[in-house]
Amino acid sequence: MVLPIPPALRVLLEAQSGRSGAVFKNTVGQPFRNNWARLTARLWETVGVDATGIDGKKLSKPTPHDLRRTLRTALTEECGIDAYIAERVLNHKVLGVEGRYARGKYINQKREALLAWEKRLAMFAAGDSGDNT
Repeated sequence: MVLPIPPALRVLLEAQSGRSGAVFKNTVGQPFRNNWARLTARLWETVGVDATGIDGKKLSKPTPHDLRRTLRTALTEECGIDAYIAERVLNHKVLGVEGRYARGKYINQKREALLAWEKRLAMFAAGDSGDNT
């Protein structure tokens, strides 16, 4: 899969220059692999989930797949990105005739989608929900 790197992520990655090995590592310094249990535990720790849920509210614990689902929904619902391109960002397999004949990498469209998501996250981080109601 080819995925453009948005500016904010590029800054984070460039801050890693001079380091050897994997950029994304687990809590013991090993490269992330398909160890969903550790990744999920780290996600819970990051968002403040414990045995009682989030801030004492009993909620189901988030999983890495929830992040993909959130991105997919936000790209179409909040960022106005076409569903087909949102699927390409997630690298979902396309079935049928479309999957057989549409072989493009959609780099420019994926870049636009990820820039829109980056902008949305920046608004959220700044305390602006983007909801003008």
